[in-house]
Amino acid sequence: MKKLAILIPLHKSNLNDHEKKSLQYIVTKLDNKNIFLILPEKLRDSFNYKNLNKVYFSDKYFISQKTYNKLLLSLDFFLKFNSFDYALIYQLDSYLIQGSERLKDFFNEDYVGSPHINVKKKRFNGILNGGFSLRAIGPSINVLSSVKIHFTLNSVISILRYFTALNRLKSFIKFFFKIIFIYISDKFYKKEKILISQIIINNFADYYNEDIFWSLFSKLFVKNFKVAKFDTAIKFSFDKDPEVLFGLNDNQLPLGCHNWWNDKNINFWKKYF
Repeated sequence: MKKLAILIPLHKSNLNDHEKKSLQYIVTKLDNKNIFLILPEKLRDSFNYKNLNKVYFSDKYFISQKTYNKLLLSLDFFLKFNSFDYALIYQLDSYLIQGSERLKDFFNEDYVGSPHINVKKKRFNGILNGGFSLRAIGPSINVLSSVKIHFTLNSVISILRYFTALNRLKSFIKFFFKIIFIYISDKFYKKEKILISQIIINNFADYYNEDIFWSLFSKLFVKNFKVAKFDTAIKFSFDKDPEVLFGLNDNQLPLGCHNWWNDKNINFWKKYF
């Protein structure tokens, strides 16, 4: 039987009503002994909720979206849960809609989250949101430990398709040249072996969200890393554009959702919970 950890990142002790609702619901639906609050050190003595497990990380990871992305791209984060097979990331703008037993339907994936689409074209853009996402612990550790890069046709095409959009191309060029600059500089001034794979991982969050890494770049590091395809991801969760995704999913609700109390989404979700 696969072991699942439910990880709930929190950076504050005062929750709004929507966050309390999401937290209370997941606690009633899943085994509390496998639920872990992911907290900054500063909350060590000031936050307690139903005696849930707590795992603390440095405050530096809870300052901003960028620093949180660094946490989800750190090897230490996944090593903390190495005794589990999978982790469900459950940010408190998430909601588990269907029964928890359906989680096992997605255990053949290494990463699955809510699919983002081009609404006008109703076409998947390649990104699976990480706010409500399922991740295989061992394969994720292998990606973040990689010392090589594996260029495959499919992975390169996926990356280029996403980043060649005009509003993304400029930032991608800046990121590319930053990696090359660091690599060349380290090659000349450092004595140890320089791994471009680790340079990419260590600097990725300065430019992009961690879910872009896991959706598009992970296969560069472990070529058989299994990122869910659109037809699977849409059954797992909705994030942006829930009305459109609902139609594309044959008017069926997914296992869960993310970003449910966002102003653009709440009118859709209040019909269901």
